[in-house]
Amino acid sequence: MAAGAGPLRVHELFEAQVVRSPDAVAVVHGEQRCHSPDAAAVSLLQSAAKAGGPGARVLIVEAVMPDGDEPHVAKTIDLTMLAMGSGKERTRSEYESLLNAAGISIDRVVSTPTPYSIIEATID
Repeated sequence: MAAGAGPLRVHELFEAQVVRSPDAVAVVHGEQRCHSPDAAAVSLLQSAAKAGGPGARVLIVEAVMPDGDEPHVAKTIDLTMLAMGSGKERTRSEYESLLNAAGISIDRVVSTPTPYSIIEATID
Protein backbone atom coordinates (compact mmCIF):
# COMPACT_ATOMS: atom_id res chain seq x y z
CA MET A 1 0.00 0.00 0.00
CA ALA A 2 1.43 3.37 -0.94
CA ALA A 3 2.16 5.89 1.76
CA GLY A 4 -0.86 8.03 2.48
CA ALA A 5 -3.23 5.55 0.82
CA GLY A 6 -4.44 4.14 4.13
CA PRO A 7 -3.05 2.31 7.13
CA LEU A 8 0.15 0.36 6.58
CA ARG A 9 0.10 -3.39 6.95
CA VAL A 10 2.45 -4.84 9.56
CA HIS A 11 4.90 -6.28 7.03
CA GLU A 12 5.24 -2.81 5.45
CA LEU A 13 6.40 -1.40 8.78
CA PHE A 14 9.12 -4.06 8.94
CA GLU A 15 10.16 -3.39 5.35
CA ALA A 16 10.70 0.27 6.23
CA GLN A 17 12.74 -0.67 9.32
CA VAL A 18 14.94 -3.01 7.30
CA VAL A 19 15.81 -0.14 4.98
CA ARG A 20 16.63 2.18 7.93
CA SER A 21 18.75 -0.37 9.84
CA PRO A 22 20.04 -3.20 7.63
CA ASP A 23 23.05 -4.22 9.74
CA ALA A 24 21.17 -7.03 11.50
CA VAL A 25 18.27 -8.50 9.57
CA ALA A 26 15.97 -10.85 11.46
CA VAL A 27 12.45 -11.98 10.66
CA VAL A 28 11.09 -13.17 13.99
CA HIS A 29 8.07 -15.34 14.82
CA GLY A 30 4.73 -13.64 14.72
CA GLU A 31 1.71 -14.28 12.57
CA GLN A 32 1.65 -10.65 11.49
CA ARG A 33 5.00 -11.16 9.79
CA CYS A 34 5.92 -14.68 8.73
CA HIS A 35 2.35 -15.92 8.44
CA SER A 36 1.29 -13.26 5.99
CA PRO A 37 0.30 -14.43 2.52
CA ASP A 38 3.20 -15.69 0.44
CA ALA A 39 3.40 -12.54 -1.72
CA ALA A 40 3.67 -10.34 1.37
CA ALA A 41 6.24 -12.68 2.93
CA VAL A 42 8.35 -12.61 -0.25
CA SER A 43 8.04 -8.81 -0.37
CA LEU A 44 9.30 -8.55 3.22
CA LEU A 45 12.17 -10.93 2.50
CA GLN A 46 13.08 -9.04 -0.68
CA SER A 47 13.29 -5.83 1.37
CA ALA A 48 15.60 -7.61 3.81
CA ALA A 49 17.74 -8.91 0.93
CA LYS A 50 17.96 -5.47 -0.67
CA ALA A 51 18.88 -3.79 2.62
CA GLY A 52 21.33 -6.46 3.75
CA GLY A 53 23.09 -7.07 0.47
CA PRO A 54 24.94 -10.17 -0.71
CA GLY A 55 26.41 -12.26 2.08
CA ALA A 56 24.26 -10.75 4.84
CA ARG A 57 22.73 -13.20 7.29
CA VAL A 58 19.00 -13.57 7.87
CA LEU A 59 17.54 -15.35 10.91
CA ILE A 60 13.94 -16.50 11.10
CA VAL A 61 12.56 -17.95 14.33
CA GLU A 62 9.46 -19.97 13.54
CA ALA A 63 7.64 -23.21 14.19
CA VAL A 64 8.76 -25.19 11.14
CA MET A 65 6.29 -27.97 10.40
CA PRO A 66 7.92 -31.36 9.88
CA ASP A 67 7.00 -33.33 6.77
CA GLY A 68 5.00 -36.51 7.21
CA ASP A 69 2.47 -37.57 9.79
CA GLU A 70 4.47 -37.13 12.98
CA PRO A 71 2.74 -35.00 15.63
CA HIS A 72 4.10 -31.47 16.12
CA VAL A 73 2.69 -28.38 17.82
CA ALA A 74 3.20 -26.40 14.59
CA LYS A 75 0.60 -28.62 12.91
CA THR A 76 -1.92 -27.79 15.63
CA ILE A 77 -1.16 -24.09 15.24
CA ASP A 78 -1.49 -24.45 11.47
CA LEU A 79 -4.96 -26.01 11.79
CA THR A 80 -6.04 -23.26 14.19
CA MET A 81 -4.84 -20.54 11.82
CA LEU A 82 -6.53 -22.30 8.89
CA ALA A 83 -9.82 -22.32 10.78
CA MET A 84 -9.43 -18.65 11.71
CA GLY A 85 -8.30 -17.67 8.21
CA SER A 86 -5.34 -15.75 9.61
CA GLY A 87 -2.32 -17.49 8.11
CA LYS A 88 -0.39 -20.72 8.09
CA GLU A 89 2.68 -22.45 9.40
CA ARG A 90 5.20 -23.68 6.83
CA THR A 91 7.47 -26.64 6.19
CA ARG A 92 11.18 -26.28 5.51
CA SER A 93 10.57 -26.68 1.77
CA GLU A 94 7.90 -23.94 1.86
CA TYR A 95 10.33 -21.61 3.64
CA GLU A 96 13.00 -22.52 1.11
CA SER A 97 10.66 -21.56 -1.76
CA LEU A 98 9.83 -18.20 -0.12
CA LEU A 99 13.45 -17.41 0.64
CA ASN A 100 14.68 -18.47 -2.81
CA ALA A 101 12.05 -16.23 -4.43
CA ALA A 102 13.60 -13.34 -2.48
CA GLY A 103 17.20 -14.21 -3.38
CA ILE A 104 18.02 -15.82 -0.03
CA SER A 105 19.39 -19.33 0.54
CA ILE A 106 18.82 -21.46 3.63
CA ASP A 107 22.08 -22.54 5.27
CA ARG A 108 20.52 -24.67 7.99
CA VAL A 109 17.52 -25.07 10.26
CA VAL A 110 18.38 -25.39 13.94
CA SER A 111 15.92 -27.15 16.23
CA THR A 112 15.48 -25.77 19.75
CA PRO A 113 13.97 -27.28 22.91
CA THR A 114 10.86 -25.20 22.15
CA PRO A 115 8.39 -25.73 19.27
CA TYR A 116 10.38 -23.11 17.33
CA SER A 117 13.37 -23.55 15.05
CA ILE A 118 15.93 -21.02 13.84
CA ILE A 119 16.25 -20.78 10.08
CA GLU A 120 19.72 -19.47 9.26
CA ALA A 121 20.04 -18.08 5.74
CA THR A 122 22.33 -15.95 3.59
CA ILE A 123 21.41 -13.33 1.02
CA ASP A 124 22.66 -14.43 -2.40
